[in-house]
Amino acid sequence: MDTREAINGWKEHTLALSTRLDNAIRGLSQARLNQPPANGDWSPAQVAEHVVMANRPYLDIMSKALNEASRDSAIAPIKFTFFGRALMKVAGPDGNAPAPKMLQPRKGEISSEIFDELRDQLTRLHTLLEKSDGVNLSAVRVSNPFFGLIRMNLADCYGIFTQHTERHVRQIEERVH
Repeated sequence: MDTREAINGWKEHTLALSTRLDNAIRGLSQARLNQPPANGDWSPAQVAEHVVMANRPYLDIMSKALNEASRDSAIAPIKFTFFGRALMKVAGPDGNAPAPKMLQPRKGEISSEIFDELRDQLTRLHTLLEKSDGVNLSAVRVSNPFFGLIRMNLADCYGIFTQHTERHVRQIEERVH
């Protein structure tokens, strides 16, 4: 897969995630969004808060790196790093990695505005993807926002962001139905 194909795929996925999120929570009360499942897992609002906390630093490093990245007309292949592939696997839709303590949502009621913030993050990601045209995403190196000594690339960041968000939008969908 080349950079342009990946960007287009991530853009489509981002729009679909936003639509699915809107469809899942439409018309639900704050109380319903804060209702945990019977098994004691996180409520839909807690899931959203976790995703927002995890996405925020990725958006910041991606934006900064993209602003500093050089652009050329060549279409480069997407190459994920070892760490990026591993993180996509454990944090993605089929992963089951537990959330680190620093990314666990608070207990108690969470405002339904957390879903607005998640939607805003998806919009911001879409904007960053549009600005990525002409950038070799595999060549732009960044530090992981949670494990600063680990180097990765922008392709990893986009992949991790979309895969992790997919996992949790699915959880929200399951928990509201």
